[in-house]
Amino acid sequence: MAIQNRRGVYADFDPTKLMPGEFAVVMEDDPDGTSGAAVYMCFGNSIVKRLVGADDLQDIVTELLNIGPGSGEDSVKQNTNSATGDWSFATGYYSTSSGAASHTEGSQNLSSGNSSHSEGIGNTASGDSSHAEGRYNTAKNRSQHVFGEYAVPDNSSANIGAKGNYIEIVGNGTSSSSRSNARTLDWSGNEVLAGKLTVGAAPTADMDVAPKKYVDDSIADLSQVEFTDPNDDGNIVISFT
Repeated sequence: MAIQNRRGVYADFDPTKLMPGEFAVVMEDDPDGTSGAAVYMCFGNSIVKRLVGADDLQDIVTELLNIGPGSGEDSVKQNTNSATGDWSFATGYYSTSSGAASHTEGSQNLSSGNSSHSEGIGNTASGDSSHAEGRYNTAKNRSQHVFGEYAVPDNSSANIGAKGNYIEIVGNGTSSSSRSNARTLDWSGNEVLAGKLTVGAAPTADMDVAPKKYVDDSIADLSQVEFTDPNDDGNIVISFT
């Protein structure tokens, strides 16, 4: 059986009149077609489907996922987000990815460094390859990780493409005007804690940390310390009994 074709405007299109294997070309005014044009095919009794081209598919995906090109082909924009960096993604609410290959998610976050990532709320990853998460933190130098809440930013003057003072910062502040850090770790491996370090096991190696309890228990049997100068020459001997 020869394949038949119908054509005309959308107002005259009646899917019930199509025969199995028959095409219908809508030339204008189709609300679902690209620029009002569309193609339909009948597969059987009352089974009529619209054929989707590449441009139709792009429009459908754009509508469902809010995908837009920005300056990078696969930039993602949802709601009031902005993805302007090449190959950048921004998801959530009022988030911006302006660095190349950057990714932002959550609310009111900014990823301006190249290959940076921010998530949570109010965070900024401005250093290249940096990561800021939690609440209102800033990772301003290369490969830096900042998390927690209201951390004190690295005070290094290095630019976003260079290492700052710290590789990692943990914030424990309470507001933008009351920032503080629970922990900082610099690139030399020096770590500073705002609170105490509790060790759960006794030391076994030369460089192990000795907890207070271990030291107290070790000297518990030393009940008396005696200082003597047995030779009257000023050399003091200390004896533990």
